[in-house]
Amino acid sequence: MEEIAAKNKEVYDRYGDALAAKYANNFPHRVKEHAKRFMHALHGKTVLDVGCGPGTHAEFFNRIGLDVTCVDVSETMLKKCESKGLKTLLVDLQEMQFPDRTIDGIWAVSSIIHIRKQNLPAVIKKWHRMLRPEGMVFIAVKEGEKEGFEYTKELPQAQRWFAYFSDEEVRRLVAPFFEIVFYSREPTETGTVYLNYLMRKI
Repeated sequence: MEEIAAKNKEVYDRYGDALAAKYANNFPHRVKEHAKRFMHALHGKTVLDVGCGPGTHAEFFNRIGLDVTCVDVSETMLKKCESKGLKTLLVDLQEMQFPDRTIDGIWAVSSIIHIRKQNLPAVIKKWHRMLRPEGMVFIAVKEGEKEGFEYTKELPQAQRWFAYFSDEEVRRLVAPFFEIVFYSREPTETGTVYLNYLMRKI
């Protein structure tokens, strides 16, 4: 496991409870409508929640009948998913492997922001290969330009890797593989701006 993934894993394992509470609070206010949009766009039921955290989003998908697998590098987070009755897979998202054309949807909210930008083309290409025809992807990233380790307000004692993106940058990244069918730019009360994309395999 590379240094970035190892350090991020350490933070999520150590501070899982605090982060789980944050995600649970964000879901109904900021994420749920995107989850519904993603669900309605699917042509099947097999979904990967990549960088699933405590399984807040996956639990919603499971309750509405999707066959969802929680993918994360943190044992602490996956134990929280298992406590909700969810399927789990312990793996770094960059090393995740599924057979070609076996997945209907990939949900990746605030997960690819935790890896190096230079590694993302390989990840996106792999997702394209794994998805069935008409497969859907939803990603949410933070708007900006930098990448590197940083402290955050909710965890001032721990550093995680964050990558920030412009809309143009995301569109260039996905253009060879996906058609963007929905986009939104969402400022938050903390000053962070999220860029959200629902995409269809081409």
